[in-house]
Amino acid sequence: MALGVKRSHNAENDLRRIETQYKEIFEKSVVGMLIIDYHGKFLMVSKKASQQLGLRVEDILGKTLFDLLPGDVAQKYFEQNQRLMDTGGFREYEDSFVLNGLVKSFLISDQCLKDENGCNYAILSSSFDITERKTAEDALR
Repeated sequence: MALGVKRSHNAENDLRRIETQYKEIFEKSVVGMLIIDYHGKFLMVSKKASQQLGLRVEDILGKTLFDLLPGDVAQKYFEQNQRLMDTGGFREYEDSFVLNGLVKSFLISDQCLKDENGCNYAILSSSFDITERKTAEDALR
């Protein structure tokens, strides 16, 4: 019996350690990471994503795309995310839009997250700010 309790305790410690590692990876990533549900609600937000949006993490969590992005951009992402969750898969694209009065450009990759039953429940959206690169490209033209 003591051995079973010890194994259970070790499994719990291993699970906590793995959870801590995943949180650390999420927070220290050089790309912004957002988890967005089917209704466009932000479930998780990395520090880098909050910096990209110019907001604090706590000002993003629980809000929707429509609360934080220009209406046309929010609608486009909402529809794209719903289609992606309906079909599954992955997409990668570049996009530019006005955010906090500045034109920002991002390389974005989105992929579905599945629940324990294998059903898509959210999008993991990773974004890399390419504004400086796009500005340099435009200057060369």
